Amino acid sequence: MKTYYVSPAGSDETGTGTKENPFASIGRADELRLLLPGDVVSVAPGRYDNLFLSECYGTAEKPVTYKAEGEVFISGETDIATGVYIVLEGFTFDIGNVVFDDEPQGCVVRDCFFDVKMGRVCVEFNEGENCRFENNTVKANDLEALCSVSSPGRIDFAGNKVEGGELKEIKYLCAYPDTHFPNTENHFTLQGDFHVHTSDGSDGKNTTEERMAEAKARGLDVIAVTDHGWVVAERKYAKKQREKAQKLADELGLIYMPGFETGLKFPPLNGREHIVVFDTDEDPVDFDHGLTEDGGEHDYMKRIEYLNEKGAFIIWPHPDSDYPGIELADELAREPIKKLIEKGLIKGVELINGDTAEYPSQYWGERYTRQAGPRGGCLWMRVMDYAVKHNLAVFSNTDAHNALIPCYTLILAKERTRKGVREALEAGRTAAYFEDILWARQDVAEELIKAMAPFNRYIADEGRHIVKATFTNTSPMILMPEIDGHVFAIQPYESLRLIAEFDEPMKVKWTNIFVGTDKCLEMDY
Repeated sequence: MKTYYVSPAGSDETGTGTKENPFASIGRADELRLLLPGDVVSVAPGRYDNLFLSECYGTAEKPVTYKAEGEVFISGETDIATGVYIVLEGFTFDIGNVVFDDEPQGCVVRDCFFDVKMGRVCVEFNEGENCRFENNTVKANDLEALCSVSSPGRIDFAGNKVEGGELKEIKYLCAYPDTHFPNTENHFTLQGDFHVHTSDGSDGKNTTEERMAEAKARGLDVIAVTDHGWVVAERKYAKKQREKAQKLADELGLIYMPGFETGLKFPPLNGREHIVVFDTDEDPVDFDHGLTEDGGEHDYMKRIEYLNEKGAFIIWPHPDSDYPGIELADELAREPIKKLIEKGLIKGVELINGDTAEYPSQYWGERYTRQAGPRGGCLWMRVMDYAVKHNLAVFSNTDAHNALIPCYTLILAKERTRKGVREALEAGRTAAYFEDILWARQDVAEELIKAMAPFNRYIADEGRHIVKATFTNTSPMILMPEIDGHVFAIQPYESLRLIAEFDEPMKVKWTNIFVGTDKCLEMDY
């Protein structure tokens, strides 16, 4: 651990950050990227204009701490862009407020004084998690909100006082867009991506560190890193990379599942049919895109049976890929995949594959966009019936080689742990989300919509049978209910109010929530 010193008498040009030769700006050590986890920035008494941090971050065990040694006044803006285990201690903010950008993780504001003159919010923990606001004093005539957070319940408050007003710790959706679906009455709604690649062990463009940080910023709770086996074998990275990924996940509050992607090598497939394996600590080196059907060491059935016995969860990725001349064994699958599904070895299917859905011509060529071949392109929109028929959990994964795109596998979990995620997957309590469309099994869709669109109805005029009803969208996706032949669009976090005559229950078809390939969710209210 190292301590850097700041003083109004210091210099950003000639200062070195020592006690004898301090910096003049609180953020100078950050700007120079000098700070490591566990380091401390000690700030001498005086007045400072602003505090901007954008380069360095800490860990759960070793946060980066900015500590005021006496009366330290911040007169302007305070913007924390790094937002990962940063501690602010003992400062006086006498004009502006403190903003933690995006999704701060593990940040703490303690023993500070806020003279709220620029508004009624002193700290914004935007979509924050595991952050704390403790032992602070806030001066305000009418303090309506102590902190602004868009993830209610994920910020801890303790020991705070208010001068000149009443303390009301109101947590509400702030100006930053929330990307998280609400919990249901019985389950945590977790957002996952179970098919991503990195540059450390595969042909991805992002490092493990970048991928994990991006997952957190995108609102993921669960991530499975599934690098291609042939690259894994070449770089012999598996154990080290997985340890790194687990450490980063722990620091960021993510649930991490190790895994890999493999493929069927034998003719006529020749590597074109893939399999994604995760929630396993099995060494992926032998499981590259070279599985055979010769009964030998790399026979696909033997290998998949072995992985299943070892507790892996196995899914069928991008079933939409179309290769003319390779016959199907049923309405969707080729023979090897059909056998694996019938044996219960494949337990899930990617209804959405982000890469192919986002850039179809880039990944699958003209056949994909022209709907040619035995199955045609864009098949991900027509897999739901197959998943229901074969009791497969549905997935919406990015298959990210470049940046993650906003598609999620929603998991209804009993607990926010790896074990809880696995139990939900085995039970099939998943939904696939992509571009304001949701696919799920009937019971899962019903549970989700009750949380996503709470309904309130009461009699406005009993004699005329006039009813007032309100749907409130608590989700980040647009909801499109059809009521009495009319389709409405309820924007995220907005409400739809209806006044009508109703003698019977109101029938609602949710036109962008599918429980079958061509079947929308219908509910009575």
